This record gives sequence, structure tokens and C-alpha cells, in this order.
Amino acid sequence: GGPATPRPLTAPLFAAGRQLWSDLQERFWPGLAALKGYDSALPSLLAGDSDQARALYRGRFHFAGQEIVCQPSAVFDMTAPHRAWALHMRSFAWLADLKAANLGLYRAYGRHLFLAAQAKGVTDDLETVCERLLNLCRHGGFLLQGAPSDFEAALLSAVNSDVKRLVQAKVRSSWEALLQSAAVLAAALSYFSPQALRLEALARTSAAAAAFVLPDGGPVDRSPRSLVKLLALLLPLRDQIAAKHLELPQPLNAALERALPMLRLLSLGDGGLATFQGVDGSCGPLVRAILAADQTGGRAAAFAPHTGFARLQQGDTIVVADCGGPSGFDSPLAFEFSDGAHRVVTSCGVPPHAPPAWVDAARSPAAHSTLDIAADPSVRLSRFFRRKKPGGQQLVMAEHLSTPHGILFKGRSSRYAGSCGIFHVREVFLAVNGHDLRGEDRFERDGDVERGWPEQDFALRFHLHPGVQAQPDAQGKGFSLTLADGAQWHFSARGGQIMLEDSLFVATGGAPKACKQLVIRGAVGRPDIINWAFRKS
Repeated sequence: GGPATPRPLTAPLFAAGRQLWSDLQERFWPGLAALKGYDSALPSLLAGDSDQARALYRGRFHFAGQEIVCQPSAVFDMTAPHRAWALHMRSFAWLADLKAANLGLYRAYGRHLFLAAQAKGVTDDLETVCERLLNLCRHGGFLLQGAPSDFEAALLSAVNSDVKRLVQAKVRSSWEALLQSAAVLAAALSYFSPQALRLEALARTSAAAAAFVLPDGGPVDRSPRSLVKLLALLLPLRDQIAAKHLELPQPLNAALERALPMLRLLSLGDGGLATFQGVDGSCGPLVRAILAADQTGGRAAAFAPHTGFARLQQGDTIVVADCGGPSGFDSPLAFEFSDGAHRVVTSCGVPPHAPPAWVDAARSPAAHSTLDIAADPSVRLSRFFRRKKPGGQQLVMAEHLSTPHGILFKGRSSRYAGSCGIFHVREVFLAVNGHDLRGEDRFERDGDVERGWPEQDFALRFHLHPGVQAQPDAQGKGFSLTLADGAQWHFSARGGQIMLEDSLFVATGGAPKACKQLVIRGAVGRPDIINWAFRKS
């Protein structure tokens, strides 16, 4: 060839300017500096399902209880049956299943789906972008193994685009702030990134975690589901931070050390959570994975005064009580209990991906094991539940006492003070051997003793888990309860009429299951004290 063609004078100047702009981006807006390659995987708490991978390959996209069957190239054009299905599809959560099968065929298929999503170019919300970025941190190496160089360029472009969107996004809640910063941190740790981005994301994640976790370890929204999501998000990041030999910020470490005992407080004997505040059966495997990943093996907290939950545990018997203030679910002083791995008293729970009418019903006192006043004007009847209109503020006061004879929980709720002029007081005692669970519910008038008791009926509900068989006892004064393992408990009460009624358990992660509920019925204040007991044979 001939002599080399001289480059225009502007070329080196442009290159120098581009480098200066990149340096300024890295220094003043770390999120805009490009991530340059895949480094290491964000750990996964749960493995995927190789059977699901085979179904995906055949064009069967079954997520969150709904299935769409179509050509893989068309799946991102389909109308999602509900939000949870769309989130699973758009966030690439299915990559875990393809990775579980660990075949080159499925790697190529995953790349095909990834490129189909990029070609579609749908604008996603903040949660979807965060979850997608997290999944590309977990499974980016799986996709890149054996991939052509142009795919690696496409993957890095998508990751950088999502990071840029996140650092520019405005968050609307403390949870969004935590999810946003944690997703950027995961990307900065999983891909080769500027040090400034790592440190900025780490500082923001630490501050957001400290703000989201209350002093007793519960989340600011009182939702056990939020606590599970927080720990599932932060525990793998903690391991990745340690693997990178970075210092874990003290506020982040303290938040995790508070949150883990709180999760144990909310766990029953089967390893799943009590079904308060929107919990459904789908989170059980993740809860068990989180507790297995807790290398400290710490003890459960006993009382969480800020979040509003209490735990009584003696032997194999565990009681969890809701003693919190106003929240999304109306369950003041409700409790659940288990004997070993078997749940006995529970709440109805919330069906996953439920329509609004079901969620409204599941929020009401009638769907929980607590006091339900039928004449309260803020509720109206349906077949099994009452759907509650939004109520006013309510105050719950509680204390948790340990004695040589057992553990005592006391609570006082103003749930019915505005509508009925009464306070509900509940005391629950669990004997030291775990075989004697006793309770007392009483009514207290709101100030004006002269006016007497309201002309209203009450129901004290004890929803039984579907695995519990209930039969009237021989004396006709109580009920014998048989658990799945053959264990026997006996329920008795005074202060009202005991009835066995139909109920539903919808916290199954699948279809609702028919079950029973023990109900003590009577008139408010006549008498003003109701005693009940569960005793193990």
C-alpha cells in the first residue's frame, strides 16, 4: 500500500475531548460513566427451575399463575394478564430458570429473548428497570458464555442505559430509593465500573437501608413482605461487597442486623411468615432461603414496639400477634399460632394477584383472628368477609412480659372507639411448656360510663388452617382440633356462644382452600369479658 493517509487534526482533539467528558462524568455524575464489561455475578438466594426452562423453550410463558403460549419472538408483543406476569417477563426473572438448566441451547435462547426485548423498546417503570438490572447482574455471565462479541456490546449497552435511567430517576418512596440505589450498586459490583460509581451507590444504599428499617428491625410500612424483599435484596449485595474487599458501611450492616431477628419474629414453625399485612404463601421459599443464608443463626426478636408485632414462643408452640397502628390491613390485636411445623390459628391471608374486591375483603377484621363488631358502620357483609371502607386513625398500646410461668402479651386497641365508643383489650398467655395458650378479650367504654354499652353484637374469630380438623367435644362445650401430624388441641371459651363456621384460607400461593373458623358470638359488654383457651392433649 501507499503512504498512510494523515488523520484530520480534529480527530485527536475529539478523542481528547471525549476522554475529558468521560472523566468529568465519572467524577461528578458517576452513573453516566460507562460500565465496560462483566466482572462477577451477584449471588442468587433461590435457584431457578429447569422444568420451567423446558416450558419456556417451547413457548409456554407461565408466570405468577397465568400462562401465555406464543412464538418466543412475539412474547413481548403480548398483553400481560396482570402486573406480576409483566414484571416477571420484562425484568428477565426467567433467566434463573434457563440458567438452572445450564445448557448452551438455553443460553442461545436467553440471548434471543433478550434481543427481542431490546428490539421492542418498551419504556418500563422504575421497579421493572431495577429488577431487570439485578437479573442481568445475577445472570449476565450465563448469557455471555459463548456469545458473539456483538451480543456483549448489546448487553453492555442495555445495562448502561438502565443505570443511566436509574441515576436520573426521581423516586416516590423510601422503598423505591432503596431499590434504585441497590440496583445501581449491584451493576457497579457485577460489571467493571468506575470506583466513584461504586462508592456513591454504596453510600446511597446504606443511607436508604437505614431509613427504611425501623429501630426494632421492621420496615417503615409494617409489611412483612417488604421485610422479605429488603433482605432478599441486601444479603446477596453484602456477600458481593465482601468478595470485592470493600468495607461494609456501618448503617447498612446495622440495618441488616436489625432486620434478620425481625424476620425470625414473624416466622412460624413451618418456616413461613405469619399471614399479616398482605403476606401470601408465595414468599415461603424465599423466607427459608434468607434464614439459611443468615450465617449468624441469631435468635428471633420477641417484641417490636415500633413496627407493632410480638412473639410468644415456648417449646414447639409459637404465637405471633399484630399490635401495630394503622396500616394497609385492619388487624389490630390479631394473632396466629403454630405447633411445630403445623399452623393452627391463622388469618385468611391475601390471594396472590387478587382482584381489588378480594384484597378489600382480606384487609378487614373479619379476615383475621381478632375482634369483629358486625354493627360497625365502616364494614358491610359479604359471604365470608366484610369489606372495610377506609377508617380513621387507631391507637394500639401493647406490652410483652416474660414470667417464670410463661409469656404474657397485653394489647389495647381503639379500633372501635370512634364508631362504637369502646376499646378492645386483649391478653394472651402462653405457658412455659407450650401446651396451654389462654386469652382474655374485654371491652372498655370510651370515657362516658353513664351511657352504657352500645346495642351491638361482636364476633371473636379464630380462623383455623386448612390442615386442622375441628369436631365438637363429647361434652358439647368446646371443640377438639386435630392437626395433620395427629396432635390434639382442645378449644374452650366462656362469655359467649362458640360456633364452628366456614372460612377460606387464601394465602396458599395458589387456589383458595376451604377451612373452618371458631367464632365466639355475643353482645358487646354483656358480658364485658370473654375467656378462651387452646390446650394440647
